Amino acid sequence: MSSRVLTIDIQQNQIVSVLLSHGLKGIRVVEAACITIAQNTNGQNTNGQNTNGAPPFQAVKDALNQILIKMNTRYDRCIISIPGICFFFRTIDLPFKNRKKNSRIFSFELERYLPWPVEEIEADFCMLHKNFNSSMDTNMAGVAGIQNSCLEPFKNLFDQCGVHPDVITVGSGYAAAFVYAGTADLPDFYCFIHAEPLMASIHLVRFGEIAFSRAFLLDSGHPVGSVKTNLIHTFLSFNESIGNQLELKDIIISGTASFLKELCGDIEKEMAVPVHEFDLFKLEKLSFVSGQFSDSHTNFYQNAIAMGINEIKGAEIFNFSRQVSNFTLFYQENKFNITAVAVLSVFLFLAWTINPIIQINRMQNSIEQLDKKVIGVFKSCFPDVKTIVDPVHQMQVKVSALQENKNTNFLGEHLLCIDVLNEISKSLPPSLDIVFSRLVRTEDQLLVSGSADQFNTIDNMKNKFENIALFRGVDIQSASMDKTDKRVKFNLKIAF
Repeated sequence: MSSRVLTIDIQQNQIVSVLLSHGLKGIRVVEAACITIAQNTNGQNTNGQNTNGAPPFQAVKDALNQILIKMNTRYDRCIISIPGICFFFRTIDLPFKNRKKNSRIFSFELERYLPWPVEEIEADFCMLHKNFNSSMDTNMAGVAGIQNSCLEPFKNLFDQCGVHPDVITVGSGYAAAFVYAGTADLPDFYCFIHAEPLMASIHLVRFGEIAFSRAFLLDSGHPVGSVKTNLIHTFLSFNESIGNQLELKDIIISGTASFLKELCGDIEKEMAVPVHEFDLFKLEKLSFVSGQFSDSHTNFYQNAIAMGINEIKGAEIFNFSRQVSNFTLFYQENKFNITAVAVLSVFLFLAWTINPIIQINRMQNSIEQLDKKVIGVFKSCFPDVKTIVDPVHQMQVKVSALQENKNTNFLGEHLLCIDVLNEISKSLPPSLDIVFSRLVRTEDQLLVSGSADQFNTIDNMKNKFENIALFRGVDIQSASMDKTDKRVKFNLKIAF
């Protein structure tokens, strides 16, 4: 089942909202809306000060209510961004690599960088794991903070409008810069600029992580000059803070300002650095349920869509919402350990499931080898059998038949010589004087030679042999008196 994420990007001059769904079919843009925030006669936002009797944030509230009415739909999670001009940004060193340990001492570490008491601000940090200095004991972290006096009115406004965000984060292109930073094959150090009609923000990205950000209002008379000046100041300030002279390899520009083309040309000409416009729809595979907005307004929605993409991918971004669950905080603080345990559990599960399969495969191979040996023995014992289905059973049948044939009678083709001699010995009485000197057996007959005391004895022997069931016929081939021994020598032929 797909899940839905509602994003609301509050800008200085307008509110942009996008509803995304994600599931097996990927990420889809279901609905989109853009409402302009009313300006007062002094050209300032009514969300900035209480002017002309208008209540604070009244214009933002009116625009937000219109957005919620237009986006009247179901969603599972809500992410809202506040203009970047409301935040301050720092890049600081923390003593631990583990977020959980750093969160316990974060307020003490941050206090020395603040112009206000730490109790008056709400701050969050993201560990810059790829920017750790291996030669030092400290670890870099990107910090964003906002004064409670600025954050609480926004939270009250959201409550009044009946929207309860799961994430309140930095706007003004921060989400778009975060998505672009996750793209492969990027320079080690580049700049992401987001420009709106009234303000702009600069995000310095190092090793695929947003190492520093700055947001500022534009000079209405010279907006391009304001961006260029702040870009140079931000770049030099960051190099000084890290004690290194980095060189910009690329500059990416996004936003809704009308002077983006002019800004790209001026920066590329003066700084001799390649400048490219940000296009989210080329980076991410998105599908659209219907035509929510025209091609000319795609820049309006890019940051709002990027906010949803970060949420769907589970990215670790700044979050100032009180709706964050204990489970989410636990996951963010122990993400590495949870991932390691999950991976180890998967390997153990695979080993537990694959091991029986391996054992079964080995047993099958052993059985096949034994079957081959049994068939070989069977063929060597019974070469006349051509069809072999179950060699063990067939061999048992063959052996049983041979055993039965041997035990029932002696008329079979496998008659033993000892059995023949036994029958001859039992048939002759002890009174007969007969001496056997030779016995020759062939396949179907038996030749017997010897001597007797007289011719009558030979006749008696022949008669006795004819009574034996094993013999089919008995013939006296020769009988003659030996004058030397005074005995009758004889030769008998017995047929089986």
